[in-house]
Amino acid sequence: MPGNWDFTTLDERIAAELDGFLPARVFDAHAHVCRVRDLPAPAPPLLRDGPRNVTPRVWRARVGRQVGRHRLAGGLLMSYPMPGADVTALNRRLLADLERAPDCRAAVLVAPDCRPEEIEALVEHPRVVGLKPYHVFARRRQTMNATPGEFLPQWAWRLADRRGLTIVMHLVRHGALADRGNQRELREMCLRHAGARVMLAHAARGFHAPNTARGVAAVAALENVWFDTSGICEAAPLVAVLGACGPRRLLWGSDFPVSEIRGRCVTVGDGF
Repeated sequence: MPGNWDFTTLDERIAAELDGFLPARVFDAHAHVCRVRDLPAPAPPLLRDGPRNVTPRVWRARVGRQVGRHRLAGGLLMSYPMPGADVTALNRRLLADLERAPDCRAAVLVAPDCRPEEIEALVEHPRVVGLKPYHVFARRRQTMNATPGEFLPQWAWRLADRRGLTIVMHLVRHGALADRGNQRELREMCLRHAGARVMLAHAARGFHAPNTARGVAAVAALENVWFDTSGICEAAPLVAVLGACGPRRLLWGSDFPVSEIRGRCVTVGDGF
């Protein structure tokens, strides 16, 4: 059986069938690059099975064979966030990778332990356009129960507001966008920091489709909230976003290298 990172003749046939459906130019709004040796051990199996240095060149080749390399017109690159990671080192590597990808932009990792002046200096780079917080940096044992404020500090919101940065937000808690606490905090912070742009990754972590379908109305009126499609393999959460927010607030993202996993996420019971 073919595994992760393989690209079979069947995959080639599916990509060819999609070719006529896709637009002439595609921007990947959610992709990750990293060197496996820079990550805390043990690295996730997906990364252990693939290239040791997942560069923008690897991203372009791998995503390009799915959507057509000729139409891949850049992407928003982020490091691969893991608990215990050296955020400073990963951001430094990300900016080095960015220099080899002139058509790409970057969102730098941000965590409660980061020094504000360090992140402020990084966003001076003209192609650093965003911040990437992640629940694994929250100061609690069960980070999947963290609210956004536990892994995205107030100073980062103010920085995003002042500089017009995009915050790529991966919601957690069991209900994701259907969680009332998540809804309340998103509304409060997006209204208070109207200059910040929030992109709710994975259709607001809609791997359990009803969570996005139930919760999207709570943020639909916020004009500084967008969604990306990364990792979503079912239509229902995307249809819910389109119905509530329209097509201009839903961006395509590959979630590379997650896009190299052979399989799909599906809604099961009250989870995925």
